[in-house]
Amino acid sequence: METLTKSKDARIVDINNVMYDDSIYETAILNSAGFCDKYKTTTCLIYVSAISKQGEDTSTGDFFGCGRTPGDLDLEEVAEKAAGRSVSILGGKKIKSQRVDLLLDPVVSAQFLGVIAGTLTADSVQKRKSLFEGKIGYHYWGQDVDYSEYDNPSRTSLPNNLEPGESATIEVLIIGVTNEGIYVLQIDPVLEGHFWFSSKDIPMLEGRTYFGSCSD
Repeated sequence: METLTKSKDARIVDINNVMYDDSIYETAILNSAGFCDKYKTTTCLIYVSAISKQGEDTSTGDFFGCGRTPGDLDLEEVAEKAAGRSVSILGGKKIKSQRVDLLLDPVVSAQFLGVIAGTLTADSVQKRKSLFEGKIGYHYWGQDVDYSEYDNPSRTSLPNNLEPGESATIEVLIIGVTNEGIYVLQIDPVLEGHFWFSSKDIPMLEGRTYFGSCSD
């Protein structure tokens, strides 16, 4: 892998790191809504970090490949992109602090999402390291909606004997930042917790709900 990466560009002078790893593991998923299941899988990963030099300027760049089996790894692509990322910032200059629109590299975008995803694990919540700690039972969706309350307790029961794929409609009061009012809540009993809010005044809202006590 080192030889292959160095061959991609004459400015690659050394390899900072090369790593290969493979795993076989089993994942169990359990949540407060009653879901419980598990699955087994395999993964393998190869990573290389290249050092490039041009004049007095030195830079590094890396890339990786992953798959289910070693045969899924494209060594040529990993070497090519690691070398390209390393030499691409040769001659780069610092810029002044400013507020600008930013277009992120896909790998960098994934790293940001990885930080957020880490806060969603049960381990993070239980160790009180998550922004969702203490929020079990709260409702999260967009469109400036905070949470929902049953508008009329006598009208919140789902019809009996629903067939798979059928939808039921009940009315609820949605308390939102800007749009208070009566909305129609459509629930698919097959897709547990999945719902659609709609009214004549605003576009359809979509999300998930938890049927229990509400808090603000």
